Amino acid sequence: MNPSSPLEKAFVLHTRPYRETSLLMDFFTQHKGRMTLLAKGIKRSKQLALLAQPFIPLMIAWRGKGELPVVNTIEVGASPIRLEAMSLWCGLYLNELLVRVLSHQDVHEDIFSLYENTLLSLAQDRSYRDSKNTFLQQVILRLFEQQLLEKMGYALPLTQAFNTHHPIQPNQYYRYISHQGFLAVDHSESESPNVFQGKYLSAIACHQYHSIEVLRAAKKLMRLALAPLLGDRPLKSREVFL
Repeated sequence: MNPSSPLEKAFVLHTRPYRETSLLMDFFTQHKGRMTLLAKGIKRSKQLALLAQPFIPLMIAWRGKGELPVVNTIEVGASPIRLEAMSLWCGLYLNELLVRVLSHQDVHEDIFSLYENTLLSLAQDRSYRDSKNTFLQQVILRLFEQQLLEKMGYALPLTQAFNTHHPIQPNQYYRYISHQGFLAVDHSESESPNVFQGKYLSAIACHQYHSIEVLRAAKKLMRLALAPLLGDRPLKSREVFL
């Protein structure tokens, strides 16, 4: 019999049924990255089935090294992170995003910490639960997206234009070109969907999401920057709220 792995801190990102009583579970683990594991018979136990929910810090172990290792330990590692209303949708967006952009067993301990801290920030955001006031939630998401890109090696070059090598200027307009950066353009192109005013790029570079205008520019920019990683299939959670 294959030996069991050491216990590993993990969160459930996604599950799907496997036969009558089992689940295929996408985990984000602290030291092994994203893993898909088979949880045999987990639906037979109500107590264990409850642990197949997202946003619960878990300790898991598994056996097997093939295409589908089997979970043999799953237990609560800490108190569940309680997300409600719009914060819940934000958390589901984070999970779907990670499933789409992280390769299996590509280790990113810093992204794991970023993810956990972002969930905690969403849980603490108790004054922005209703859909009419989601400013802080949107700030949390934009910061996550920006730092996710940085930690994956796709940091946005927000300090200078690649065609002039001059620093970004507040009143200049810049076209974002994927994998290249920002191209200085004429003011007449300011309404193009991938053109941004320099003052907003500078604010995003400093994580200064202090206004609706900066937040709107950041949302547009992060969608453009993440598009090559996501491909043509849209994110379902983004269609609902984001």
